[in-house]
Amino acid sequence: MSWLTNLKIGTKVLLVTCFLIAVAGLIGLASLETLFRSEDLVQQMQDAANRSIYGERVNAMIYAVVMDSRGIYMSKDTDSAGKFAPGIASNLDALQQNMTAWHGLIDPADAEVFDKAQADADQFVKVRSELARLGTQEAPQKARDFGQSCQSHGLRQRDRPACQKQPRTHQRHPRPA
Repeated sequence: MSWLTNLKIGTKVLLVTCFLIAVAGLIGLASLETLFRSEDLVQQMQDAANRSIYGERVNAMIYAVVMDSRGIYMSKDTDSAGKFAPGIASNLDALQQNMTAWHGLIDPADAEVFDKAQADADQFVKVRSELARLGTQEAPQKARDFGQSCQSHGLRQRDRPACQKQPRTHQRHPRPA
């Protein structure tokens, strides 16, 4: 340390300045790293929120289709049942569009759970489309019998919980980078 005391004042000022510049550079690098990490976390949080929104939209579409299906069940003839079929068709289309958009936000770790929900949603669309067809082209009684059959009832009980569980799966906190 004796070499430091032997330096001229100008050299000492230059050394202190260089040291402070180096410290400022290190602080700047740490700040940039934190900024990039926070941007990643914000993106993960936005994706999680969007996954939850899509899940809730799908859930709402399922409930809307079920309510319109009940309208077909209660109808006296195909003409009165025909009022409910467009609602079923449009809500099933919206359900499929939401499932497609939702799929793009799924984390690879959750792909298996989502694939199960997608398969359940596809089966739900198939069954409810057939129910609407039966109610409007054949007879509401046939649609009611089909809708209340063991197969359809089993699907209804199985599909709804899978689609309701999916949004909660995606509400968990973002994973650290």
